[in-house]
Amino acid sequence: MLPMNLSNLAYIDIDLHFKTFDELKMIMIKIGSKLNVIHCFASQDAIFLDGHRWKKFILQYLPDLKKFYLTFKDIIHNKYRHSIYSGELNQFATSFWIERQWVLEFTIIDEYISYSINPYRYIENSFFI
Repeated sequence: MLPMNLSNLAYIDIDLHFKTFDELKMIMIKIGSKLNVIHCFASQDAIFLDGHRWKKFILQYLPDLKKFYLTFKDIIHNKYRHSIYSGELNQFATSFWIERQWVLEFTIIDEYISYSINPYRYIENSFFI
């Protein structure tokens, strides 16, 4: 079997459930830095919601990245509806994220909270608080 050449890969969906940030780094080193679009799905480890870590990672390993998608699902553990994530969400409101127009959104449904980072998209008649 011939080894696959992934150096020209432009788009990837990657499941990070039960993976660490260091494992993601190893994957990106093997793939190379030509990715234009990455879509990551994660849970379990709230380190994937560290905006400063993502910024450093993207600048170092993904310099050609144009679109970044991250979906992180969390369970709200108690009746007061607190998730396991206790970091600062405004890490995703720095100039790095704003210049790229990558926006953090979150949704709460029953006992789950979903954090998503997506490229900004205009939605007519939308209302933000």
